[in-house]
Amino acid sequence: MQKKVNISLVQPGFDVGPTHLNIYYLPYSIGLLWAYAKQNKKIEDNFCVDTILFKRTPYQDNLDALKNSKIVFFSAYVWNWKLNLKLAKDLKEHNPDILCIFGGPSIPHTSRTLFEDFPQIDSITIGEGEQIFEDILLSYLEDRELQKIYRAERIKDLELPSPYLDGIFDDIMEQNQDVIWNPTLEIDRGCPYKCTFCDWGGLTNAKVYKFELDRVFAELEWMSKNGCDFISCTAANFGIFKERDMMIAEKMADLHKKEGVIKKFQTSFAKNSNANIFNIIKFLNENGVNSQFIISLQSFTEEVLVNIERKNMKINNAEDLTVYANKHHMPMGTELILGMPGETLETWKDSLSKLYDYGFHTSLDIYSLQVIENAPMNTQRQQFGLETFPAHDMVVDCTSFEDISLGISEEIQVIKGTDSMPQKDLVEAYKYTSQVISLHNNGISDLIAIYLKKAFGVSYREFYEGVVEYLHDDFKQYVDILEDRLYNWHDTGIFDGWVGNEEIRVYSWAIPYIVPMELHYNQKIPHFIDKVAEYVDKTWDIDPVIIKDYKNYAVNRVKHWGNYIHEQKEFKTTTNLYDYTFNGAEELTFGDYTYTLDDQYYREYGDNIKEHTEYVLYGRQRRWHLHKVNKKDK
Repeated sequence: MQKKVNISLVQPGFDVGPTHLNIYYLPYSIGLLWAYAKQNKKIEDNFCVDTILFKRTPYQDNLDALKNSKIVFFSAYVWNWKLNLKLAKDLKEHNPDILCIFGGPSIPHTSRTLFEDFPQIDSITIGEGEQIFEDILLSYLEDRELQKIYRAERIKDLELPSPYLDGIFDDIMEQNQDVIWNPTLEIDRGCPYKCTFCDWGGLTNAKVYKFELDRVFAELEWMSKNGCDFISCTAANFGIFKERDMMIAEKMADLHKKEGVIKKFQTSFAKNSNANIFNIIKFLNENGVNSQFIISLQSFTEEVLVNIERKNMKINNAEDLTVYANKHHMPMGTELILGMPGETLETWKDSLSKLYDYGFHTSLDIYSLQVIENAPMNTQRQQFGLETFPAHDMVVDCTSFEDISLGISEEIQVIKGTDSMPQKDLVEAYKYTSQVISLHNNGISDLIAIYLKKAFGVSYREFYEGVVEYLHDDFKQYVDILEDRLYNWHDTGIFDGWVGNEEIRVYSWAIPYIVPMELHYNQKIPHFIDKVAEYVDKTWDIDPVIIKDYKNYAVNRVKHWGNYIHEQKEFKTTTNLYDYTFNGAEELTFGDYTYTLDDQYYREYGDNIKEHTEYVLYGRQRRWHLHKVNKKDK
């Protein structure tokens, strides 16, 4: 019998857990390729998969695992591009006849010198890879010449085999029983939008094609059977097919009820969202499957929305959606991207103010603009004066000291200046944002800021520009450190993000939260509450009773680092200030009120860093202070 040809499938991922909990994604993309190709008997009879490489182990171990292969297929992403290139280079030096085929979103498709720059690459594939993969293997058997570039046609009929159901991952799961697996659920392909900072819609030519529900349900059953708590769904717009996507949610809820797993569902929800999406999220959370809805606003600035081709997306309903979410106690957040073309320091400050106008007082993510290789924005650098730097630590847990020494530290091109927001203004925007988040989203000043807005029409921008200026000396040591780290990050690509001591490592994706973390660590929360109260008292003619109630709430809500509430706590007020600000009460009334504060996050998960990390991964909300305030009957 003729010996089968060894091939290897390479999709090195990374430990999902920021504290290295040994949580890894199953390499779904390469699993799809083999599941599809082995349907062909000729391929199954003549090839065998020698290695499925799914994580970054010591480099030599990765290399040795691939040396017996005749063909190696690399799935290239931002978190493994440089590693893949070096593996291919060293494999070629070991065996010049080995074939190295590259696919995936991080290949520079438009480069005219790709094969000159990277002679270790024999061929690249562009687009959906299943049919191309089969063609390459058949070409090898039939001794046909290998093409340099393969371009795939869109697969419209997604009757594709599942790598889960076909047992593609059985061996690696058996050999790595200590790994906590995060599976990828693919329910459709395509995105109807073409945001210039993203390569998703452009590469899929907009049209969305769906997998059959029977396949989706069977994969969910497999995930449940294999104890998978965390599911990442690849849908670009989950909920866009309302009835169908609700059926998927119902399936997950049913499996959670039966098996006790599938605890978290993470996806990208439909961009032009309405309450229908919330029905899905509300249903999931009520049935034990945690999911958070993120309204991807990115910017409120009209010029920016035009520049990034998001003008067709509705942002004016965000306020209504927020009201709806708060009414039904649904986990919800939003995100902005700092450094977009057309954004200025002034428009950025306005955007933060609008966020609070819309009701986003808790969960907020601020991202640095990343310029992706195959996204349209990468071709607009000159048009908008986009200046970037290679940020090595943006790909969390993908770069080790060994990687740096070998020259394979992964990187993402991150903005450090534009025509409309030069570097100095970008740094100032970070500094301002970190101070505002320290006060508002951290719970120090949100209550009084909302009160002033509602009672006196004081805009959030007016309030926070004033209070930040007033607290300049108090913030200075923390903001100066942040500024130094930002400029050093731009120069070196490595963010020096220690907070307090070396036990608390903050990566660059959390830049806006470093200052609030410093305030916690240094036990400065009570001081800043006092200073905000002092500023309010000096600036507006407000009844001292209101200021006293504000301070009482803030002190009880925002606890010091390592000193959190583990039980419900009562506090008394002489006004209904909380109901007036957060719960929609029409009038501020005076009297004796008692509230209970339930700091659910820390009551359930405590201070343990491992449990904290699991909460971030599997919990309902990505924020430090998940709390409920309830008024007690007299």
